[in-house]
Amino acid sequence: MHYTTLNPLRLVIWPVWLLLAMALAACTQTTGNAEPAAPEEAPTDLPPTEAATHTAVPRPTDTAVPLPTSAPTTNLDEPFALAGDAETVVGTEGLTLHFERVLEDSRCPTQVDCVWSGQARILIVASQPGQEPVELEFNTNPTPDQTVDLLPAYGYTVQLIQLDPYPQTTDPILFADYRAQLVVTRNP
Repeated sequence: MHYTTLNPLRLVIWPVWLLLAMALAACTQTTGNAEPAAPEEAPTDLPPTEAATHTAVPRPTDTAVPLPTSAPTTNLDEPFALAGDAETVVGTEGLTLHFERVLEDSRCPTQVDCVWSGQARILIVASQPGQEPVELEFNTNPTPDQTVDLLPAYGYTVQLIQLDPYPQTTDPILFADYRAQLVVTRNP
């Protein structure tokens, strides 16, 4: 007699790969129109694991007013936009902010259906005369405990209001085209 034993690990891994392939396919399909897709209901005729992958991701709303790229100097308590690889001096005490780089931009493009909304992480370097530079890593992850939009530097608080542009397609955004909308306040 010949007995074949089933590998329980093989039974678990195969459905995981299938779900990952479905999620990847969902992230790479474009809707073909310029308007963001309206939230869809999950199909009811699919098994629960497949229906869960068809849930639509909410799209961001453009509520912030686009700001011009900052001049070489900016005032405290006033929002400004800092372009990729640009810097500005904030206030009168020599606080300088430099938009160093985009560490990650996995935000779901508006013309793509995604399983999750994604996030962007950026690095702003703060410096002040006579002191060591401070790296400020912001994260736009929509999960409340993952979002990092307020960071301290030299007695100031730097707040990331918004990161523009929001991706429309899967094409990469040039670093110089990014705008970090920031505001700096003095700590009490």
